[in-house]
Amino acid sequence: MLEKVCSGVEYESDEAEYILTQSVKDSDNKAFEGWEEFAFSLLQKTARLATDDNERLMYQAADEICGRAINSPYSNWAYESYALIKLEIIKATGGELDVDEYIKETLEFDIIRRIAVNMAIAAGDYARAEKLCLEKLQTNSDELRHEYSSPSEWRYLLFEVYDKSGDIEKKIQTAEDLLFRFDTKYYAILKQLLTEKGVWESEYPSLLDGLENSLPYHKYMEILSKENEVPRLFEEVRKYPSSVFDYGKQLAVRFSSQTYTICLDVIQKQANEADNRIKYKKACALIKKMFDFGGVDETESIITEVKAKFPRRPAMLEELDKTAAWVMKKRK
Repeated sequence: MLEKVCSGVEYESDEAEYILTQSVKDSDNKAFEGWEEFAFSLLQKTARLATDDNERLMYQAADEICGRAINSPYSNWAYESYALIKLEIIKATGGELDVDEYIKETLEFDIIRRIAVNMAIAAGDYARAEKLCLEKLQTNSDELRHEYSSPSEWRYLLFEVYDKSGDIEKKIQTAEDLLFRFDTKYYAILKQLLTEKGVWESEYPSLLDGLENSLPYHKYMEILSKENEVPRLFEEVRKYPSSVFDYGKQLAVRFSSQTYTICLDVIQKQANEADNRIKYKKACALIKKMFDFGGVDETESIITEVKAKFPRRPAMLEELDKTAAWVMKKRK
């Protein structure tokens, strides 16, 4: 709401002066002690109303907040917020040259660098936008590469730069980089780019081999499934048997008996380890899935086998009877 008000009020008007002065006063409220990020946010929204006559008030308030926040274990955000406030003040009171100069001086702050990249893209200066992203990637020691990590935001920005500039080769390279850093959304993007270039068929085999050695198995299997690479998918399922219930219907078309065998092994293991009704239901849910895959005879046999093996587990027998009734209904 404050941002909307500030964008609508007339610059250098009495209303603008009042809003800025009040925000400076409010930023010093004791309610913000220990919550300095909210005080900074207040000033960031109103800094666009700064004038040559009142900018000192804004700087003084930001200095005071920064002085309190620097003792925080995460004090870097305070310096970054201060830099953003100062940038807004310079935009309001200075000219384009002042803004450009200040941005160059404060590129160590990610929020300022992002602004610089977006400004360069908007101006069509793609070489500068690329340079700003690459510099960050070269010094970004925090970018980990493991199953649960995400690619650096600067790689996504770099992809945007190449997309806007129309540099297809670098766009392909960055899409592949993002894919191999586990963002599988870029598989479809990379496929489209290589198809448009006319090299998908020749690149596809080596790409798939590379993904097998680089991606977490579940992400790799998702791609195999989408591409209907059934033999390779089946080999992966053999390595990770529990995944058979994600791909069993697709696999059973070509590897029916082998697929049902894997299903049975997993179901038997779960039934052996089950010791409460919740686990009994989970095992029975897998039996139903195998039936849906086409393993009708296997479904009936596993129900009979488990009932015979655990005659003294009434809750399990009850769930198995329910499953058997469900199967009978489905077969009619």
